[in-house]
Amino acid sequence: MKLSVAVALVTTLASGCWSGDYLAKQGVGQLKLLRARRRIDDVLHDPAVAAETKRRLALAKEAREFGVRVLGLRGGDEFTRFVDSAGAPIAWNVVAAPKDRLEPHLNRFPIVGAIPYLGFFEEHDARREAERLQAADLDVYVRPPAAQIGRAHV
Repeated sequence: MKLSVAVALVTTLASGCWSGDYLAKQGVGQLKLLRARRRIDDVLHDPAVAAETKRRLALAKEAREFGVRVLGLRGGDEFTRFVDSAGAPIAWNVVAAPKDRLEPHLNRFPIVGAIPYLGFFEEHDARREAERLQAADLDVYVRPPAAQIGRAHV
């Protein structure tokens, strides 16, 4: 067991300080989200929650229950929790491409391989990465994940 931990650590460190720092920040951001989430049923019974938020959560809950009951979707713990971000994005994605090709810039990581975007929990981190990619002469686009664009996060 100790050998596999050592191999994972060496692989991560060998992949560069940047990716190790990135992965650590993503882990911290994910933990913050996990701590901030609440069960939808609890939110629906909370007198401090706005009526519109409750209405939207009730609709989401009904849609989930329909999917499980009528469509036969798996009824695990998915889509049973809510994070109130007060309408602000909880993440930002950074995508880039060479200026002369419709081909994504790939980010490479140990274990997961290459991915065509990077996600950030802090906007300033996303903007800093965008500047780094622009300095490498790439076209760059920073945006909230698609599910968050122009919407409250229900």
